[in-house]
Amino acid sequence: LANVTNEVANAAPDLILGRALGFTTLGYFNRALGFVQLFEYAVIDALRPVWLPFFARRQREGGDVGAAYLRALGYLLIIAWPALAAMAMLAPVLIGLLYGGQWGPAVPIAYVLVLAIAVRVPAVLTSAVLTARGLAPLVLRIAMIATMLKVLALLLGAPHGVMAAAVGYVLAEALTSLLTLRHAADRLEFGVGVLVRPMLYAAGVAGGIIGVLTLYVYSGFVVLELGTGVLDLLLCLASVCAI
Repeated sequence: LANVTNEVANAAPDLILGRALGFTTLGYFNRALGFVQLFEYAVIDALRPVWLPFFARRQREGGDVGAAYLRALGYLLIIAWPALAAMAMLAPVLIGLLYGGQWGPAVPIAYVLVLAIAVRVPAVLTSAVLTARGLAPLVLRIAMIATMLKVLALLLGAPHGVMAAAVGYVLAEALTSLLTLRHAADRLEFGVGVLVRPMLYAAGVAGGIIGVLTLYVYSGFVVLELGTGVLDLLLCLASVCAI
């Protein structure tokens, strides 16, 4: 059932946007989505096999799973959100380099869809900790709700254009993340307010990355020459905020 739910969620843009907006627009949407998902494939998917055994061991040993979860969430956000901010700022260059100049119309869509990945990050980690607590049926129900929200958002947004569909996609991911975090707060017995601090740290670093890149770009620097400097700055800020 979980595999069916995931397949429906993945196929929803093709089925809905392809019919409503045409295959050309669908191609731009999928290219933008594929670009912003590169971080998820490179980082999140690499960490998935680690999270569940880690939290499951904490649960078996009687450790404080809630504290471990909050610490892991802070580390993850301080890496993910600044990295996604950098991807968004460099999207015009990176999409052109990776896929070719003909995919330029995908850039504005990527600016919106990167927010979907940003709000999805906490939910992915939270699903792992809920599963470790023996709440796999709850995780499955949340996944089914997420799929229904995405389908509904795309159905409502598609008649108004691809950008409206992208915004709806982001809202569906945001609602799913809020639902997941709410259940985690209830099951792990911590207040939702404790999530604010790591999120503010990560958002602050992400805002700093955006500001620095904006200054460089509008000061006439070549964006391609910023890669090493941006990475060093991101790691430095992440280290300071994680202390």
